[in-house]
Amino acid sequence: MTAVRVAHPRRYLVFALFAAGFLLSYVLRGVNVAFEEKLATGFGLEPGAVGAVTASFFLAFALVQPLVGYLLDRIGPRRTQSLLLILAATGAVVFALAAGLAGLMTGRVLLGVGLAASLTAGYKAIAEVFPAAQVPLFNGLLASVGSLGVVLVGTPLDALLAVLDWRQIMGVLGGVALLLTVLLWCLVPEPPRTPAGQEKADGPGVFGYMADPRYWSILPLGILNQAMFLAMQTLWLMPFLRQTMDYSRGEAAMSVSVVGVALIFGGVGLGALASWLLRFRIEVAVTAGVAMSLFPVVQAWVLFQGEAVTQATWFVFGVTGGSGMVLYAVFARTFPGSMLGRLSTTYTLGVFLGTFLLQAAYGWLLDLGQAAGMAPDEAHVAIWTLLIALQVVAVACYWGMTPARRRRAAAHGYA
Repeated sequence: MTAVRVAHPRRYLVFALFAAGFLLSYVLRGVNVAFEEKLATGFGLEPGAVGAVTASFFLAFALVQPLVGYLLDRIGPRRTQSLLLILAATGAVVFALAAGLAGLMTGRVLLGVGLAASLTAGYKAIAEVFPAAQVPLFNGLLASVGSLGVVLVGTPLDALLAVLDWRQIMGVLGGVALLLTVLLWCLVPEPPRTPAGQEKADGPGVFGYMADPRYWSILPLGILNQAMFLAMQTLWLMPFLRQTMDYSRGEAAMSVSVVGVALIFGGVGLGALASWLLRFRIEVAVTAGVAMSLFPVVQAWVLFQGEAVTQATWFVFGVTGGSGMVLYAVFARTFPGSMLGRLSTTYTLGVFLGTFLLQAAYGWLLDLGQAAGMAPDEAHVAIWTLLIALQVVAVACYWGMTPARRRRAAAHGYA
């Protein structure tokens, strides 16, 4: 079931403003991929500490998702996003003024809370103002615009650091968050909301829908796909390239930007493909599942190629690594609009909690591996191998939901 089937006359303005918010979120969550070396040397931080600082964003982002979901369904994406962006602006300033580890952590936590609605608010707004058949396409476009942030935190941000200090960059980004708050509040229309308690008439309620076996079959792969990708893209990809592939800093930054470009094309391409395949009754869940299943294959190919890995491989890495975003269109097609905010944020909660755990664990495992006598490149390869194995298990779980089980689940009234 979808929330809205009739297009809103101001839908493109709505899309543009929420896409800008998602772009800002991607930039702010990923700036440490360029700041990592400066933070380590400037504050005397070990890899585990840098990982913990960066990952604190994702922990805060994850923990407030239940509240975000409730707010999205009760007061709507416009108000939720506008209010939280004020916290994001505050977090950017606190991070810019940090004098030590505590200030850096506090700033990242505030950023995580303030940007916690940037993803699901956009998807909720799209579901409200676009026809149902266009939701996968515009979800993909939203993901692509956000993916520009991955490009920006690669070579462009690395070049900007030669002109501006990292503290000045964070201050500018905080100002952008405040400007976007004003634009969202003043320009985005406010659709009517479902009255409290009305959603009970739409089905078994939020916990009833969460009991749907299809819901649990997609979570492990979606969460691992996004968590592995985000943990690498926002911090560990550049150290991996420099220590395992012997890339220079400029070459590593270029690869990070290639991954960002791939996310742009992948978001649009997968969204358009999913919308087109619906004409042939091939569901979005199938399109997303195939793309996500290819991601661990690409990672294994990276390890197999070693220093011979090409930019084409990193392009495919970006396309398949961002494919878990398509699952939000699955939620929009499966569940009623009055539940969409809360149900989609449970997935977001898993993704960002998983990203926090993987990002922090990656740094700790690097420390442990090197303390045990492993070379940095050997430690990176060992961690990747473990993560690939986990994703293979999740792929089996995803495709283990047979057509017969899907039909039985549907017969219970979940969709």
